[in-house]
Amino acid sequence: MAAFGAPPYFAQAVLAAASIKAQHPNLPIAIVSDQPGHPLLQPGWFDHKLPMDLSGAPALPHGFAAPLLGRVSALALSPFQKTLSFDVDARLRAPRLDALFALLDQVEIAMAPCFPDTSRERQMFGRPIYNNGIILYRKTERMLTFLRRFEDTFRRHLAAATAAMPDVAAVAHIPGGADRQRLLCSDQIALAQFFSPERNDTGAIFAVLGDHWNWRGGDATRRPAEPIVIDHHPSLRENTWPQLADLAFRLLAAGDGKRAAPLYGQVLAALQPDLFDASRETLMAQLQHAPETAAAADRIAGLAPAPPNLESLLRIAALHAVPLRQADRAARILAKVAPAQPGR
Repeated sequence: MAAFGAPPYFAQAVLAAASIKAQHPNLPIAIVSDQPGHPLLQPGWFDHKLPMDLSGAPALPHGFAAPLLGRVSALALSPFQKTLSFDVDARLRAPRLDALFALLDQVEIAMAPCFPDTSRERQMFGRPIYNNGIILYRKTERMLTFLRRFEDTFRRHLAAATAAMPDVAAVAHIPGGADRQRLLCSDQIALAQFFSPERNDTGAIFAVLGDHWNWRGGDATRRPAEPIVIDHHPSLRENTWPQLADLAFRLLAAGDGKRAAPLYGQVLAALQPDLFDASRETLMAQLQHAPETAAAADRIAGLAPAPPNLESLLRIAALHAVPLRQADRAARILAKVAPAQPGR
């Protein structure tokens, strides 16, 4: 896994890791990042943290290109003999990765193709390409050469993408300069120069994965051949912070406050940073606006002495009650502080 740059990438990485750990608790996960000390990259989610400096990356016409370069460069750094490169906006839906890794006893790499109804690059490029969000590979000498070629090709494409009308054979059939730039900033186009569903210039032993291993949605008439194992639908990029808050709430409700705390800290910073400095009185006033939390707030006001972590729990409750509009969850959190008395 790889996470670079803006905070949502790190939130998505935790969501992806949590989905894997829920299905395979003992499966080790490594993450490559330009911020290995980020508070979300906790041992509970990631077993290996590998640093990578992207500060020397060139200025590019599309902001998504630098994180993609980091993801491509990270492939050769895997500490594992068998690796599943897992995009941060993907989610594991079923405990079937043992079968996927077993495939690497016969092949060196496996990927799922892009479909025109789910891939802008596939539409623009006009030729078959693989989706690079999910890559299964085995670390052999041939694959290490493959990965170096992949990175070198992508770097050349990125360097060329800074020109107004890039003169690169890979996109010579594309008429517009902006479209050429867009495609050269895609790692999928770089890979397709030597490895795609219609060519393999590397000699690598490969398998083509069904789209249930990398489900991107698409036309309602097309369904996966088997139940979805890895959900990689573009909608998973949306509502990142509410998704992270949902994970944090489930952890807190299960008594895992240690792992919930950094998640809530990031959600608060993203959605309502002023809650960090809000006084107890301000927080209590906000909670009085919802019927579900008003009674609990009244009970808390009568507590003496107040619990030591009261301010933190009030901030979390206010987060759920105000920007997330989840007063029922806020009430459940407050009930842990001051449970309702029988008959009241």
